[in-house]
Amino acid sequence: MTNSVLYFPYINLPENSWTIKSILYWDTVGVIVPPSYIETPHNYEQYTGNLLQSNLVTQIFPNDYINNSEFDQGFINLLENDGFNISEKQQNFEHELVTKVNVMKFGEKLMKKLVELRIATKINHQWYLVEYSTANLIMLYLASYIGIKEDFTPSTDKLLDYPSNLTSQNTINKNQIREKLLEDIIPYPVNPNLDRLKRFKDLYYDELNSFRILLERTISEINNNQDEEFYSIKVEELIDKRDKISSDLKGFKFSLAKFSSIIGLGGATYGAISGNDIATGIGLVQSVLSLAQAFNKPDILSQECSYLALIDKNFN
Repeated sequence: MTNSVLYFPYINLPENSWTIKSILYWDTVGVIVPPSYIETPHNYEQYTGNLLQSNLVTQIFPNDYINNSEFDQGFINLLENDGFNISEKQQNFEHELVTKVNVMKFGEKLMKKLVELRIATKINHQWYLVEYSTANLIMLYLASYIGIKEDFTPSTDKLLDYPSNLTSQNTINKNQIREKLLEDIIPYPVNPNLDRLKRFKDLYYDELNSFRILLERTISEINNNQDEEFYSIKVEELIDKRDKISSDLKGFKFSLAKFSSIIGLGGATYGAISGNDIATGIGLVQSVLSLAQAFNKPDILSQECSYLALIDKNFN
């Protein structure tokens, strides 16, 4: 199972729940960018630039994958497929239903092929205008190609048509179920501090991994069942587990605070050790240390849904 996601079709990540929840769920969130962005980072929108600076997002440069016959021919085969409907794409292009595409993400050969087919035109040495559905297709193709080579799961916040000859229906279904589950069950931290978000992921990596195993198993169950009611039941189960752990975490914190106030950690410990009853003092210190260790890693965090509760506790 891959633990990394690759965003497409744009260079800049969307400033919405998709990005934050993807960062919280995946080990790595990658974005495909032209090599020129290494020297011109100011070209990023501020939100994406901040995510990169916080090491929450990774740049993926396509020059290691494009400009080879395997990559080029694979996409040309898609263009020549009957399902591509070239006449429809040409009409869209004539009506200026287009989007900008950077040539350094795909190479000159493919861009020239699109121009020959009358579904693209060159703006300057870096940019082409491409018929919008073709642009989405070539971005999906690039993301899928890199995903296979580097073990990424291509993903997007956009509603796109996935060609069956590029992505299996089973994979499409699982991706859609995953996106819906993440939206339905992960608490959404609104505008979280990015440095704090990075520390949170590093601190609770084990909990994230346990949760991801649970969710991927749930995704397979839902995909095999294909029933809306079954999906709702699974969501309710996950939310119920999350809320119970959240309640346990709050109760644990309250118990620790109550214990501290009753014993008076500092004074009581010092008094016990300073007096004649050394054994009592040592026992008290050991009790306090054990309690502190339990607070750092309580047993309740070993539960599969504890990661969801931790998100809720730390960011909401």
